[in-house]
Amino acid sequence: MLALCDRYGDLSASIPGLAQVANVSVKATEAALEKLKKPDKYSRSKEHQGRRITEIDGGWHIYNYEKYRDMLNAEERREYKAAKERERRDRIKLQRMR
Repeated sequence: MLALCDRYGDLSASIPGLAQVANVSVKATEAALEKLKKPDKYSRSKEHQGRRITEIDGGWHIYNYEKYRDMLNAEERREYKAAKERERRDRIKLQRMR
């Protein structure tokens, strides 16, 4: 769902469409959506009583979308910096071999 939503955390889809994209049954998709809409007393995030999503017209809103988007951006930056550092080390290694 995170990969399919817009920049505001809204996902426009039908349950059968979401099931098809996720490659699971409609029944399993319905069960998962119900679980994500319910309060979770064990959730690390106490906002919205631990609910992950809410229904909106034509789909769902993911409450913590921005948090997960920012985490992904930070991870992408780390991967990019690590790749650039590997390239730099490889260049230094080649210069020393000459």
